[in-house]
Amino acid sequence: ELAEKMRSWDAAVFPSERESFGLAAIEASACGVPVVLSEAPGYVENYTHGVDALLVEIGSQEDLTSAIEALLSDEVTRGNLAANASIISQAFTWEKCVALQLE
Repeated sequence: ELAEKMRSWDAAVFPSERESFGLAAIEASACGVPVVLSEAPGYVENYTHGVDALLVEIGSQEDLTSAIEALLSDEVTRGNLAANASIISQAFTWEKCVALQLE
């Protein structure tokens, strides 16, 4: 049910200051939802700005607002980010996610 709801989103935004792993972002990516993320640890290890996410400076409301506006106004970019992120998310099996949490 959650995945079905996520697939209806235009974007997912996670402006965390710290993130241990970023499971919610990976879940959104797996659902084909483009993501805007802060450059927090937990995100920068898994995503590349402009390839599979838009990454913004931690705490910068200006950067966050600009990234969201850019993403929502550009259907091609949204589609490209979502497709690339969906591919990356396939590497995160439940087993790998659990192992990363235990490290």
